[in-house]
Amino acid sequence: FPGGPDGGVVGFERALLLAQMDYVEEAMKELDRVPRLAPGSDVAYIAAAQKKIFESDVDEAVRVAREGINKGKRHFMLLALFGEAVLLSGADPRSPEFPEARAALEQAVALSASYISARISLGKLYLVHYDLATKTGTVLKTYPTTQISSTITTLAYNDNLKLLAGIATDTQKNVMMYNVADLE
Repeated sequence: FPGGPDGGVVGFERALLLAQMDYVEEAMKELDRVPRLAPGSDVAYIAAAQKKIFESDVDEAVRVAREGINKGKRHFMLLALFGEAVLLSGADPRSPEFPEARAALEQAVALSASYISARISLGKLYLVHYDLATKTGTVLKTYPTTQISSTITTLAYNDNLKLLAGIATDTQKNVMMYNVADLE
């Protein structure tokens, strides 16, 4: 691991494990340590943005993630956290942050198609952006992965039960599918 067992990456992973085990206070302390252990690094910005999301300070999470991205940090997790924070902030498709979030989430998925959090956030963004309850369309892109279960998980259907956003299975691989046809 970069930085060894007491480095920023391990500290971040430790914080996530603590949070999942409901040791929130300890997780927050660990997230505070990461930027000191690895100042200016991808993981420092990731930890700072994740901490702000845990604290429900989504505006600050957007600011911190954007700062890292503007400094050239293009880690898929930072890009995904930025997009997720924009969605959590309640931004709508007319806000200037919305296209930034879309670009960040699309880049996160392109960098790591198996990172499910980015894929789900991207699907949510498309649902918000395109009011899919009134639209039908076709799949624009697919992202192959073998990391996801073969169970169909969807975020939305139209009346004909066409998959609009989510994860689906074909005979060879799992794919991310979303509806953007005829809407751009």
